[in-house]
Amino acid sequence: MSTSSARRPPLGFLMLLGTMAAVPAMTMDMYLPSLPEMTRDLNTTQALVQGTISGVMIGSAMGSLLSGPLSDRFGRRRPFFAGMALHVVMSVLAAISPNITTLLAVRVLQGMGNATATIAAFSALRDRFTGPSQSSGMSWIQTVIAVVPLAAPAVGGWIAHHWGWRAVFIALAVFGLVVMAMVALLLEETHPPERRNPNASPIRAFGPLVRDPRFLAVAVVPAMATTVLFTYISASSFVLQEGFGLTPAQFVIAFAVNGVMIIVGAQANSRLVYRVGTPRMLWVGLLGSLLFAALLLVASLTGIGGLWGFLVPLALLLVFNFLTMPNAVTLALKHHGRRAGSAAALVTATQQLLAGILSPFVAVLGGGAPAMSIVLLAAVLVALLFAALNRRLERRA
Repeated sequence: MSTSSARRPPLGFLMLLGTMAAVPAMTMDMYLPSLPEMTRDLNTTQALVQGTISGVMIGSAMGSLLSGPLSDRFGRRRPFFAGMALHVVMSVLAAISPNITTLLAVRVLQGMGNATATIAAFSALRDRFTGPSQSSGMSWIQTVIAVVPLAAPAVGGWIAHHWGWRAVFIALAVFGLVVMAMVALLLEETHPPERRNPNASPIRAFGPLVRDPRFLAVAVVPAMATTVLFTYISASSFVLQEGFGLTPAQFVIAFAVNGVMIIVGAQANSRLVYRVGTPRMLWVGLLGSLLFAALLLVASLTGIGGLWGFLVPLALLLVFNFLTMPNAVTLALKHHGRRAGSAAALVTATQQLLAGILSPFVAVLGGGAPAMSIVLLAAVLVALLFAALNRRLERRA
């Protein structure tokens, strides 16, 4: 099956891949409004219930590292269906979990299963498209992934309000079945037998990747862009409501506006990348992110502009962050088409690991707007450093 760098990926194809890639985010965010109810119902602590979020992230990282090499060996569909079947079963078990210990274990396995959906989506895009076409398609996928954390809590909260928190996990099982049916009917195998790597295994598949300094350098960039997004999502509620005095309704409006800005950035990239090219668009995103992250820190430390002095650079930072992320992922997969599944797995696991470790540093630094701004600026600076290293290595190659 040939790949293309010039023609635009079909919108239906991209929406399907975006839906697949959003399964882990849906699993992580849909039940967030139910955490207090779960704490009471399971007679446990808030810390342990919040641990179910970490559990699914850990499971997703592990599942990514396992499913990537398997998709290079057996094709994209078979590991996807196996993983999603595990997701569906674990979702049902989560709904009937009698205690927090069972729920914690089930959530790890649930994350391992649904990680195959993201890996299959990223790999299928790389199988079909390269260069600007891949970057454009990745923008659409990242748009869906970014919008899910904004919408999933509202949907999950509505379900929990009417039927309780256990119904949220039943809904996740149904969602998994729907995605499986969509893939079965609409997505043919994109990695045919003649292109597969029969020797791929979770142990050996990553050797060529970790020995490629260009891959290692650029793989850090989307991880830092994800850190920016996770930091914003996890800290903005406290910063805007406690720090700036927004009401819950006002915060929802601000959060929704920033969600629109994320879409603007991703969609702008999907169009501009054909004219400018993937490497240049990456640098546009990074330099724009640096500018507005710096302005955000200045506004946080000085109070210049008050609320608007904080909100405007934050929104523009999110726009440029979504010029950075899809192009960085595209460049990470650039030289590893035959190992696209393994490469996507390592990129995804790096994103989850580093973002999960770094985003809580807002609380470590004391919380508030300055702490959030420091973490955001630090993530952008690290991304710039590794992007510069990658560019230097590419020129030497």
